[in-house]
Amino acid sequence: MTEETRSTKKKKTQVKKFLRNPKTLSIVIILIIVSVAVGIYSYISYTKTGTITPTMELLDGRPTVRFIDVGQGDATLVTYKSESVLIDAGTRIGGPETAEYVSLYAPKLDYFIITHQHGDHMGGAADILDTVDVENFVLSDITVGDKFYSDAIRKAYKKGVNIIYLDDAAEFNTGHINIEILDVFDFEYTDLNDSSLIIRIEAGMTTLLVTGDAEAPLEEYMLKKDKESLDCDILKVGHHGSSSSTTYRFLCAVSPDISVISCGRNNSYGHPTNQVLTRLERYGTEIHRTDREGTVVIHGWGN
Repeated sequence: MTEETRSTKKKKTQVKKFLRNPKTLSIVIILIIVSVAVGIYSYISYTKTGTITPTMELLDGRPTVRFIDVGQGDATLVTYKSESVLIDAGTRIGGPETAEYVSLYAPKLDYFIITHQHGDHMGGAADILDTVDVENFVLSDITVGDKFYSDAIRKAYKKGVNIIYLDDAAEFNTGHINIEILDVFDFEYTDLNDSSLIIRIEAGMTTLLVTGDAEAPLEEYMLKKDKESLDCDILKVGHHGSSSSTTYRFLCAVSPDISVISCGRNNSYGHPTNQVLTRLERYGTEIHRTDREGTVVIHGWGN
C-alpha cells in the first residue's frame, strides 16, 4: 500500500468518526434546517415582494410608506403586499442612489408617478426606469425642454414601459393600492409648481396625500373643487415646507395625523420655513423631516 493510499484511507476514517459524533450530527442537522428555512423564506419573500430583502411588509402584510431622503427633492415609495407605487424620483445627481434604494424594496413598480416636471422631482426618473421594472409611468401631458425629461421619456420607450399622459382626473388600482389623481386640471396655473398632480393613495387602512410643489392658489382651488377628497392620515407637506404652501385652511381640510417634509440639509431655500412649522405645530400633527431624520419610514399606520 502506497503512502498516498494510506493517507486517503486515514482521511476517510477521520470523516466517518467525525460524522458519527452526536454533537457533529446535531450541528449538521441544524445547518440543514437553517438552510431549508432560508430557502423557504427567500422563496416566499420573492413571490410576495419581488425581493429577498427581509421587509416588514413580508412579516405582517401591512402597508409601508417611505419618504426617501433625496436631499432637496421628493421621492415617496408606497409598498403593500406584492405591489408598489413610487411618486417622484428626486434629483438627477442623486438618481443612481435613489434607484438603488427603490430597487431594494421594490424591484418592480406597478406605477411610477411624477407630480410635475421639475428637476428635484423628476431628475432621477431615467435612473429609476433603467434600474427598476416599471409597468406604468404616469405624468401630466405638460412637456418641458429639460434633458432629464427627454431622457426619462426615451428610457421609458426603450424599456417598453406603458406611458400614461394625464390631462384629466384619473384613478388606478393595483389590486391592493388605490391611486386617485384629483380633478385640478382646469386650474390656470402661472407657475409650474401649480401644475402638480394632487395624488391620494389608499393602501389598506392607510391614506396618503401628495401634492408635489402645489402652492396656496392651487390648494385654495382644491378646497373649493373637492374638499372631501383631501382628508388623509399622512400628508406629504407641499413644496418642501415652503411658506407659499400648506396654508392652515388646507391643513385643516387634510387633517393629517402625520406630516412629512422632504428637504435637503441646510438648503439655500430655508426649507422648511418657520411659518409652515408653526402651522403644523398649531394644528397638532406629528412632524417628520428628511433633513433631520434621513429617510422617514411609516409602517402600518391606521391598520
